[in-house]
This record gives sequence, structure tokens and C-alpha cells, in this order.
Amino acid sequence: MPDLLTYSTFKTLLGSKFTLRALAECPEGKEELVLMEAEKLPQRSAGNSAGSREPFSLVFRGPAGISLPQQIHVMEHETLGVMEIFLVPIAPDAAGLRYEAVFN
Repeated sequence: MPDLLTYSTFKTLLGSKFTLRALAECPEGKEELVLMEAEKLPQRSAGNSAGSREPFSLVFRGPAGISLPQQIHVMEHETLGVMEIFLVPIAPDAAGLRYEAVFN
């Protein structure tokens, strides 16, 4: 699975839904987040080894009224399957609450 967690993979999935399960914060025990942004981040200096993953960030949007905690969440996508991603709430917007995940 780590081989699939790249900028290129997520860039092709913009607008798709990711399901979070077993959530105490949600009445149904699950919630859907939509992948809104995928952005490349600057490479770190000489410390990177050859073949390391290009750093990138993702922004997801969840519904208004539910605030997920900053932690590792189990997420499921119809193409990628099940994965664990550390999400950080960053800001509300007109349609819901946004969350960021950073991959180094």
C-alpha cells in the first residue's frame, strides 16, 4: 500500500470520496470525506535518500457539524482500498470542515 500513497495517485482521485469508519463522532459510525486538493511540497535538502517519496499534502472536506479529532484515521476508497492517514482539522469553509494530511 505505501507504494500507492503518492502525489500522482491522489491527484487522479480529486473529487472522489473516502469513507471513515468506526467514528464515535458520527451518529452512523462512518463519514465521507471528499478529496479537494493534492499539492506537491518542496523537497527537503540533502537528507533525502534516492527513491524516497516526493512530499505532498492532501486536503479533504467533511460535512459541517462534525469535527474529527487530529489523529490517524482508517479510511477506505473504492480504488485504493483501506489505508491509515493522519488527518489534521485546518478550517471550516462554506460547505464543511477541511482536513489536511501531509506525506513526507
